[in-house]
Amino acid sequence: MTITVRQNTPGLTTTPSMTTTTNTGFGPGEFATIGFWHNQNGQAVINSFNGGPTQTLLGNWLASSFPTLFGASNPYLSSSLAGKTNAQVASAYLNLWTPSGLPKNTYVQAFAVALGLYADTTGLGGQSLINNGLANMYGFVVTPSGAGSFNIDGNGAAFGVSNGLEPCDPAGPWRRPTQTFNPVTGLFYGGDQTKTSQLNNVVMALIRKAIFRACSRCLRPAR
Repeated sequence: MTITVRQNTPGLTTTPSMTTTTNTGFGPGEFATIGFWHNQNGQAVINSFNGGPTQTLLGNWLASSFPTLFGASNPYLSSSLAGKTNAQVASAYLNLWTPSGLPKNTYVQAFAVALGLYADTTGLGGQSLINNGLANMYGFVVTPSGAGSFNIDGNGAAFGVSNGLEPCDPAGPWRRPTQTFNPVTGLFYGGDQTKTSQLNNVVMALIRKAIFRACSRCLRPAR
């Protein structure tokens, strides 16, 4: 497994007494926890994307990139995020709190993953965070694209691959969002608890280890 090593940078402040952590060789600041996006700092970051709280690029990107997750109403969102302002997206995330039950918890984690991708990718929201100083303030590492790989350990069934392989695979669920989340029922994998747990395990591991950038390509939608 090849890993791109970057110089460490300050961790992101999340909830009180919590910061993103990393293994040796991975730089923090490439992802943020669900608590960060819920607190006033994360909410300020969402509202600042692409010029301010009235901008709609984030909402449109979320809805078009992950249509089953954010492009339609579901048990967790009252409507599609298409056309929504940054302020409305921030409010939508805030209203998801507190995660309860495995499917909703996985959905909130997935929302945080999508926000992390948007924040640390230059061509999405990353450049605006550099321009307004929030990337430096909160330690976001903004880059044009990702590199590296991630070991999914014993959670391969959720990604359609063998245990231990990275999830950055064309057959992975993030490239097949319609097969992982049903906006009508709010369930992943048709309610399969084992696979949903495995997906949740991997997404939380990405957040905990702050190595989201190493796997960002597997979360990009198929083109």
